[in-house]
Amino acid sequence: MLLINCPEPKRQRKQRVYLLGDKLDCGDHELITGYVFINTEKGRTLDVVTKVGKIKGIKTACVITGTFDIVATFEVKDVTDVGEMVARGIDSVDGVSLTQTAICVKCC
Repeated sequence: MLLINCPEPKRQRKQRVYLLGDKLDCGDHELITGYVFINTEKGRTLDVVTKVGKIKGIKTACVITGTFDIVATFEVKDVTDVGEMVARGIDSVDGVSLTQTAICVKCC
């Protein structure tokens, strides 16, 4: 979700919400695709990646090097499914300390 302040006079300014991730045309069906970057508690990465890989909508879950411990790729039918997958799925896995979600806006 991207929050943008409208360029209207200050007394009329409203905050509008724009959803990134309009449905992408993926052949026969349209899907929302993206990545969830995950940090884990020390020593929990291998356990977390196995559990995340079993969550509905997750296509792959990989241990990576760099700022994050795990990257999970996902494909879901609706943008609300992204929130459910992260909030009720990934964030509820014991050992997850932080998530950052990136929804693809154009795939080639």
